[in-house]
Amino acid sequence: ARWPPEPCRSRRLIHKRAVGTVTNVYPTAIGHFVPEQLPKLLMLNASLPDDVPILVPDCAVARRYLDPLIASGLFPKSRIWFQRLSALTGATISADLVYTIVNSHFSGPIEGDASYRLARAAFGAATPLPMGERTHVLVIKRQHGKARAVDNSAAMIGAIEAAVAAAKDVRATKLRVLEWKPDKELRE
Repeated sequence: ARWPPEPCRSRRLIHKRAVGTVTNVYPTAIGHFVPEQLPKLLMLNASLPDDVPILVPDCAVARRYLDPLIASGLFPKSRIWFQRLSALTGATISADLVYTIVNSHFSGPIEGDASYRLARAAFGAATPLPMGERTHVLVIKRQHGKARAVDNSAAMIGAIEAAVAAAKDVRATKLRVLEWKPDKELRE
């Protein structure tokens, strides 16, 4: 028998020998998945034993970024254990071994440095795009009026544009600042 017999008063227990996880707050939101979960997922993939699956919320955002990595062979299909959050309602996932990267849900300089380098290696070009060929600074817009929305996005974009215009490197003055709002499908 497992202890505790009814973890968290769950109606169902899913037990694995070992599992990796990087899930955190708002795991299906593009603004949390891409900068917080994806780099850590790449780091876990690079360091876990081959037979350990990594639990990932099955959603449009995760699929958009992970399906190409699976198709390319960077992630074996058996590595990613996609689970819809709605399917886990009332369930507890337990494991004899749990692998995760521990920090708060805010990315910090220590884990961010190594995990972001892995993300850049997985998604970036073989060689960085020369500064003179870079054309855009992308600002991801938060939904207006929601919790933690950015109410001063116009001022923020103005400040970025002013910094670009004042850059000592003339190549940076070619940059355009674009504000982007994720498609509805990526915000679900």
